[in-house]
Amino acid sequence: MINLQGITKKYNNRKAVINDLNISFPEGQMTVLVGPSGCGKSTTLKMIAGLEKATAGKISFLGKDKNLQSPTKRSISMVFQDGSLYPQMNVYDNLAYGLKNKNLGAKIIDSRVQRMGKILGLDHSLEKRPGQLSGGQKQRVLMASALVKEPEVILFDEPLSNLDHQLRQEIRYEIKKLHNEQGFTGIYVTHDQTEAMTLADQLVVMKDGVIEQEGTPLEIFYRPSSQFVAGFFGNPKMNFLNCTIGEESNGLFLSFDGDSHRLPLPTPQCEFFKAGKELVMGIRPSHILLPRHKKGLKKWTLSGKVAGLQTFGECSYVEISLGENHIIAEMMDLEVPRENASLSFAFNLNHAHFFDRATQKNILLL
Repeated sequence: MINLQGITKKYNNRKAVINDLNISFPEGQMTVLVGPSGCGKSTTLKMIAGLEKATAGKISFLGKDKNLQSPTKRSISMVFQDGSLYPQMNVYDNLAYGLKNKNLGAKIIDSRVQRMGKILGLDHSLEKRPGQLSGGQKQRVLMASALVKEPEVILFDEPLSNLDHQLRQEIRYEIKKLHNEQGFTGIYVTHDQTEAMTLADQLVVMKDGVIEQEGTPLEIFYRPSSQFVAGFFGNPKMNFLNCTIGEESNGLFLSFDGDSHRLPLPTPQCEFFKAGKELVMGIRPSHILLPRHKKGLKKWTLSGKVAGLQTFGECSYVEISLGENHIIAEMMDLEVPRENASLSFAFNLNHAHFFDRATQKNILLL
């Protein structure tokens, strides 16, 4: 549907905020651009919309060059984080305004507005003015004003960031539902990992103006290409430990904190596993085995001290001090350990990731 080739964006001949970006946005799918503030995701969105001009490269829709086309001719609607409504108009007229500019008949306009109002739960608020609406209702009106035009593409620029947690969940569900029903091509920008994982058909992780990885949410979560991508997703975040590969007569082992802690490698998992190699091991809190996993603890047992504890109902997160390292483990037990207590644990190496310490790339994917 939309193709970006060699897109670069510079301001005042400074360092590029977008550098040689190449990406395609499939028709009918929701692509989510995710990354930390300043990574270039909103700038990319604005260039697609025509609100910003690329310094170099080509933007095309269905094979047609759009670089010089004005935003009003691109068949695009946008939903902004701080979008504005006409305060003197009620909700109905706000939704109908863009349709009237297209010279659609009164019956068609009314039909579309009433239908979109019902879909987004605004049917009882159509006579209200923006000043009478809650934050969640205003955001629904902004979404409705974009959808009611039935554009080919809808761009979302962090539309939920000003809402509380509960409202974000509700409207995120509405966006997903509408996309499934209407099949529009969507491009959604966010720095929120939950929004990214739940809304995306295609997920694009950006950092410093370039793409770190793209794929489905599950591909990126379970097969992160770099330490940056691995650390961006997950709550709590993935644990990272510097380690070195050593070799003895009975095989390879991982060494943490010098030789203070050793962990045998079951089998060399790839050609990069060689004695002397310096790595970063990444492992999620849910893949750290605690005493209830007796089978796992027979093999690769380590010991540490409980440095902290957070309990969230049936789930607790234990901070474990392992020499110079501090790691977070997930517990589902009702009985949780006391702070400063000794604790045995093990890593489920079948779910561990290993990153080259110099390049930060996942060596299991090279």
